[in-house]
Amino acid sequence: MDIYQNLTKDQALFLAYKHNELHEHSQELSFAEKVCFFHRLFLNCQRNYAGQPHKTISTKWRSDIAAIMNKSKTDLKNSYKVHLNLAASENDIWELIKDVFNAFENGCIKGQKRAEQCSQYCFWHFSKVKNNELKISLLTRFKNGEMMPEEFRSACQRCERENDQSKPSKHEPLTNRRQMLPKKRKAADVVTENQDECTQSKKKSEKETGVQTENENLLYEKEEEIKRLQQQITLLSEKLKHAEQSVEQQKNFLKEKDSKIIALKKSLLAILTKAEEQKVTEANLNKTVTELQEKLKDEIQNKLHAEDAAARARQNLQLTSSGHQKCLEKNKGAIFEERPQECSTSEKKINKGTKDNQDSEVVLVEYTKGKIYYALRNRTILTYCHKHVGVIQDDQFLHRPQKLSFKINEKDQQTFEEEFIILSMKGDVEEKMIKIDKLSASIDEQLMAVNNYIKEK
Repeated sequence: MDIYQNLTKDQALFLAYKHNELHEHSQELSFAEKVCFFHRLFLNCQRNYAGQPHKTISTKWRSDIAAIMNKSKTDLKNSYKVHLNLAASENDIWELIKDVFNAFENGCIKGQKRAEQCSQYCFWHFSKVKNNELKISLLTRFKNGEMMPEEFRSACQRCERENDQSKPSKHEPLTNRRQMLPKKRKAADVVTENQDECTQSKKKSEKETGVQTENENLLYEKEEEIKRLQQQITLLSEKLKHAEQSVEQQKNFLKEKDSKIIALKKSLLAILTKAEEQKVTEANLNKTVTELQEKLKDEIQNKLHAEDAAARARQNLQLTSSGHQKCLEKNKGAIFEERPQECSTSEKKINKGTKDNQDSEVVLVEYTKGKIYYALRNRTILTYCHKHVGVIQDDQFLHRPQKLSFKINEKDQQTFEEEFIILSMKGDVEEKMIKIDKLSASIDEQLMAVNNYIKEK
């Protein structure tokens, strides 16, 4: 208890489970195993107490067995009488007894039932037979399969009766005395003696027949009881097998549940760790967002201050420049009136750009992943717009009609191949914007061209 007190609850439960598991598979010793065990102890006592009389060896042997089996000598004699008689037999008889036990295990006995083992009842009358020659003959015949267990028991019983009959009766001393008397007797005395002997023999025979019938009835009843008990044992063994199978199934089911619970615990731990990591990342992101918002506020305030300062500077410059221009206009007013009006270079550039923009070539082109863009064509180079017009998916054109103008991305300039040009048009491009309304082809014509391109492709 001092050792088990220091165990944890899990360790104690594990130890109890193992203890129960060992007791599930434990079995009691059979009749043959007990007899062999007693014979081994008998041989040890003969070696240890060699030279002493047989009676002292047998008493010490019986006391050792009683101590091992935790029983008194009287209880040992009552419950293990047949075991002790067989275990104390001589070597030649013991070898035959062992052969009979092996024949029972291998199922070589005549008329042996399925799963029938050697029992105490089989050797009950054999242990009372005292003639060694009869014992050897009975065992050899039983071992070789010449006799069934019931026949072996009945034969042993007959041998036991013959032994009882061979014993001297109570009336033998009287007969011996009569024989020792002198032979001078009358004829009437002889007749009476013969009559007495006949009556006595008749009584003996009647008694023996009555005992035989009673014994046979008892044997029949016992055999029937044994059959009933064997049937009950078979039923109980089948029930035990079913119970063991159900217990094993429940154990397997519990093991599967335990494995599933462990897997769920692991997944829950992983989810919790991920949630904690996400919380940490969210907190960090919130910190960075607050810092960026503060920086943006500072930058906006700085920009506002800078714009205010720039506006003030512009006002000052306008005031100074306006006074200087008035003086120049007074001095040079006549010269400007005499000269004809001419366009400045900037105005010429703007007019030229408008002409070029009116005559610029706009192209519908297929780009990567089936996306279709508007692009300006300048000889072998195309400048694409920022956003695409639509997408080709599953041999169909998905149009985006919500926009009427597309901004040109001057950084996205690439060469092209004539295969991917769907339709070339002319139109106005103002402030880097392509307006769909001012193109030479209408929207319906553009859609027709895209569908024809998909069919040809």
